[in-house]
Amino acid sequence: FVGIDRDISEHKRTEDVLCRANRALQALNHCRQILMTAQDEQELMDNLCRLLVAEGGYRLVWIGFAETDAGKTVRPVARAGLDTGYLDSLRITWADTELGRGPTGAAIRTGQPSIARQIAQDPVFAPWRTAALAHGYASSIALPLRGENACLGALNLYAAEPDAFDPAEVEWLAGLANDLA
Repeated sequence: FVGIDRDISEHKRTEDVLCRANRALQALNHCRQILMTAQDEQELMDNLCRLLVAEGGYRLVWIGFAETDAGKTVRPVARAGLDTGYLDSLRITWADTELGRGPTGAAIRTGQPSIARQIAQDPVFAPWRTAALAHGYASSIALPLRGENACLGALNLYAAEPDAFDPAEVEWLAGLANDLA
């Protein structure tokens, strides 16, 4: 029975990976269509966030712009999904301070994707942990929106599952963020 249970568990994991990959590819295809047909920047960002929630299965997707003010604040400019005040209650910066060391600030500062695989345990997520867990977020990724000379902001995705972003998903999301930028 142990061998059968192990086989069934492995089959279920493989099935879950394939379903996630299929959903991701479908969402990516539709996102690329949005990138080609949007009439303006706000429409593009709003539709992209909505699509990633609806077809990608993410709990929250938002785009934040890196401000060049003294506090190096991150200003949310588009969002979709289960938010109910979460973003409005956050203080996020891309400065190298406690409020800038989370995924969004790190992605903007370094120009590299930044992942919180386990929000409940990730020490850099401490300033936002309580609110994130209350909204059912278990993991997140922030992808830099790189311009020619600077990082413009970040595309942020939150999932209900811990460790939701495997290497293949990170790669296609990074490509999407590059296309968006």
